[in-house]
Amino acid sequence: AAFVTLHTGLEPDSEFDVTTAATIIIPPGEDKYVGVSFTPAAIGIRTENLIVSLPDPYATTLIIPLNGEGVDYRKPELSVYPALLDFKDVLLSSSAVRQVVVHNTGDLQTAVTLSFADNPNEEFTVTSATAFVLGPDESRTIDVSFLPKVVGAHSARLLVQIPDPFAATRIVRLYGNGVGMPIVSVTPDTLHFGVISTTSDIQVRTLTIRNTGTADATIQMDFPAGNIFQPDQVV
Repeated sequence: AAFVTLHTGLEPDSEFDVTTAATIIIPPGEDKYVGVSFTPAAIGIRTENLIVSLPDPYATTLIIPLNGEGVDYRKPELSVYPALLDFKDVLLSSSAVRQVVVHNTGDLQTAVTLSFADNPNEEFTVTSATAFVLGPDESRTIDVSFLPKVVGAHSARLLVQIPDPFAATRIVRLYGNGVGMPIVSVTPDTLHFGVISTTSDIQVRTLTIRNTGTADATIQMDFPAGNIFQPDQVV
């Protein structure tokens, strides 16, 4: 019988390993099956030698080249929720904030960048970080702000992207409506009628009411019941 010893050239850190007994006995005319495993530690072609040895006095060494290729099938996969943000009516020069959750549903860490498309006046902005890293099954909440600069409907797209070699883009559609606000001032702030005889004609003074805002102002003027003053006109 032959006493055979099996080992790989770079034990114990080899990516190839003998999975059966490292020393076997083979009677004359018989075969033995030897299991060899491959666990790549890096991407690319990996090589090693399996050394088969017989002890003295028959000292013989056989070298069996081993090779394999390491590949990584893991990849990041992004999801965003919600895919649409509607800020509805927002006053000019005011802002509203909504949240988007970005989730890496894949099994590989990835960098994530945020940017906008169709947002020329930058009325939509991200108030949190625009670049970050997400590990497998990690999430990040993004704050998106809408600050309308003119009255009317506005829209844009938030692009959530990961780089090569897994380049992908998720889109969040953004909507909002800029609403004007009336701003009213009255001059003068006091009317002086002076000393008027009770037998005199009615005296009239004038107020100027100005709307410097961005929306129509509906104004009602009135006095408490029994007041001797009356508005000449209701605007």
